[in-house]
Amino acid sequence: MLALSIATAVDARVAQKCGELVGIAHGETPTMSLALACFPEVDWSVFSPHAPLRYWLLVEWQPAGNGDARLVIDERVLNYVRGLNYIDERLSVLLEPPKADFSSSLMPSQQKQLQTAINYLNQTHGSAVSIELYGDDTEAKTLMATAISQRLNLDLQRINLASIPSHAADLDALARLWLRESSLTPLLLLIDASNDGTRSPALKQFVSRIGGLTLVDAGHAPIGVSADSLPLLVSRPTVDEQRSLWQTHLSSDSLLSSRLAEQFALSEQEISQFTRIALSESSANETDFSKAIWRICQRRASAELSKLASRIECKATGIPWCYLKPRPSFSSNLPLRSSFVTGCTSSGDFASA
Repeated sequence: MLALSIATAVDARVAQKCGELVGIAHGETPTMSLALACFPEVDWSVFSPHAPLRYWLLVEWQPAGNGDARLVIDERVLNYVRGLNYIDERLSVLLEPPKADFSSSLMPSQQKQLQTAINYLNQTHGSAVSIELYGDDTEAKTLMATAISQRLNLDLQRINLASIPSHAADLDALARLWLRESSLTPLLLLIDASNDGTRSPALKQFVSRIGGLTLVDAGHAPIGVSADSLPLLVSRPTVDEQRSLWQTHLSSDSLLSSRLAEQFALSEQEISQFTRIALSESSANETDFSKAIWRICQRRASAELSKLASRIECKATGIPWCYLKPRPSFSSNLPLRSSFVTGCTSSGDFASA
């Protein structure tokens, strides 16, 4: 059936013959009734929505009336047969390449984590498994995902969890589309769930539907996507590794490199970026540069600390200020201080407090 649909799309003579068989002068795409007439051994079940022909979106089912339907080859599949390979536009609009700095590489401590992931995959023998990358360093997690895809010779694609639909039918359609595309092109999916922990049910359902290997950016802690998922902590470079990175950029000041490495936990990309910013903000004076790089690192640390705090809005209104004063201990032998009742207009006010 698939070959007949492809033949009518690439050869006008086949389409013309199909038209003659159904009594149409011009070319015609094959129909279900025509396919059954040409291939008596074909069963009706091959046209079921759950059969491979339609389940994997290989052909478009266009009802033609009287229980019949036209079988039109999917454009993506047709172009693949013609030698043009690309990701289906219905999926590509949801995907984006990972934002990795390819000038950076995994540090030795992170290489050990990479080998842990590869060893785990070798033990699973190709079964459905997900690797949950968690930690505070977003750049390191992206580099880790890129390194895993390169070791497996797969093209890494990233999708945000917010782009995965919650409706069951839409989620199923997206999962089938991804499975078809990953069969035509060697792809590896990285799901960014670092900023949306409330949609973990949709994440777990989607990962279960697509099967195979899936990478998940789980944010600061593992999500528990499946029973076979591997929680992989991706840490920033160690203090010694950061000291080595600082010395590479600050070759003239090893003391400053040690102080920065011990005081701040930064990634390789951040160290390189902060060095360039400090050079642009300071003059050729070495003291100015040292102050600039220290100030930039402090700003970054302050920004990270501010993310851990949340503002608490006051809900109480209309309460006299004196009622918020500390209560005196009447059992104490100390005399009652007048500051406890400052602002109260009467003894009745104090008693009600």
